[in-house]
Amino acid sequence: MIRFPEPWGNYLLKNLAETTAPNAINWWPQTIAWQVLFVAMLVYIGFNVYRAIKKYQNNAYRREALAWLKKLPPYRINEPDTIYRQLPSLLRKVALSGYKRDEVCLLSNKSWLQWLDQQCEKTSFTKIPSFTLNQLAYVPAYDIDAKTMDNLVTEITLWIKYHRGLHD
Repeated sequence: MIRFPEPWGNYLLKNLAETTAPNAINWWPQTIAWQVLFVAMLVYIGFNVYRAIKKYQNNAYRREALAWLKKLPPYRINEPDTIYRQLPSLLRKVALSGYKRDEVCLLSNKSWLQWLDQQCEKTSFTKIPSFTLNQLAYVPAYDIDAKTMDNLVTEITLWIKYHRGLHD
């Protein structure tokens, strides 16, 4: 280490005593108001996390139904796949998962389609030829063109995504 010569620096500061550094600042809030605010924020965050988890759990039926719809093969009019016959029952199962059983079970035909439209503003099952869902469910040899089937699958997908159930 190199030492400077003795007359180096300010002569007035030669006998000045060095001060000690202050203690580190404590990050824990000192007043009760900040502690209450901190606890309130923790409760609020915890409550929102709990609600998000419950919403995720309550919407499991939606995710399963949408995953099933994504796996549908392309519809061909000359050789229709029997998996498309399950669309009405899928829609009914989703409705039963999201609403009270006694509200859903008694609905059929036009009242079923109107109820579906009432539960979701983005769909219009009553504007699709109303026989399409019934034809898929009950008619042994159904004759539905590809465009109508695509529209029906789109409406079902929209209804599953955007309907407001009991837990929403």
